[in-house]
Amino acid sequence: MKNLIIARHGLCAEDGNLDVCGKSQIVKLSIKLELVLTGGVVCVLSSTVDRAVQSARIISWSFGVAEAEAYEILVSPPVDLGAVYRLVSQFKGLCTHLIIVTHSEYTKDLPAYFGRMALGVNFESHPLQPGQAWVIDCEEKTIRMI
Repeated sequence: MKNLIIARHGLCAEDGNLDVCGKSQIVKLSIKLELVLTGGVVCVLSSTVDRAVQSARIISWSFGVAEAEAYEILVSPPVDLGAVYRLVSQFKGLCTHLIIVTHSEYTKDLPAYFGRMALGVNFESHPLQPGQAWVIDCEEKTIRMI
């Protein structure tokens, strides 16, 4: 896997579905990701919460990949970094770019955990705003926010 992308879903309405602003945020994020993720196979995972599933669907469509796979473990709280790390590890040989669409808690803690466990580096991370993402380059061992 060349890149692990940890994205926060877009803004949602009171009913839990993406609102117009949230959809726009994710479309903009998809465009940014298309500029960063060149070549290779893209896999998209999401939390099972509607706003994350809908955000992942938009990202999947932009990359022309099958529907995102939804996992209960990506719902927070509770945060289970070890379980998510094991999930990510299952996709290592299957895709070049793994995109995870999840919630604030995971955008805060997962990049640092993954950096330590998989790459042996200490990434500093913080919670993201809706429609933002961390891009971890596993080959260069770097992280940046988009």
